[in-house]
Amino acid sequence: MKKTKRVFLSFLMMLAMGIAVIGFRPVKAQAATKSVKNIPYDTVLTNRISKYATVVKKGTTTLKLKANGNGYLRFKVPASKTYTFTFYDQTGDKLGFNNGYAYFLTPVKNRSDKIDLDKLQFSTYGGKTTTAWYHSKKYADTKKTTSAFLAKRICKMKLKKGQTIYIFLHVAEKGSLKLKIK
Repeated sequence: MKKTKRVFLSFLMMLAMGIAVIGFRPVKAQAATKSVKNIPYDTVLTNRISKYATVVKKGTTTLKLKANGNGYLRFKVPASKTYTFTFYDQTGDKLGFNNGYAYFLTPVKNRSDKIDLDKLQFSTYGGKTTTAWYHSKKYADTKKTTSAFLAKRICKMKLKKGQTIYIFLHVAEKGSLKLKIK
């Protein structure tokens, strides 16, 4: 009985030491990774977009994109407030080159009661615009303006609860891009 108790206490002591050494290191949260379906640029019908759009939620998502690709993301707004969409950490070809842009679109009824998509305006460096230009870090512009290709593009806009936002993405080269929504 004493030997079993001693072995058990030794095990607990080793476990406590392991937790003390390893357990207190901060753990980086991994971003969810999603492949964006490549669809034609002229796909503007809402029913086709919602069928092919990749769903994203608040938080950080790594998006895998095909060369010369066009794709859509769908974000359903959980609460009315000002949201920040940050595009960053874009990767590209072997030389590190890649660029692209994004539009924010929302479904609206047109005069004939059909659904169209309207571009949303957002605040970014240098003012308001409808196009978010981004670039891989190595080749990005240094001057922060609405039309500059930036390594980190931040877009802010007010959205209403229940609103559906489609984000159209285009990239020149195969690679990945991170999107943080908060």
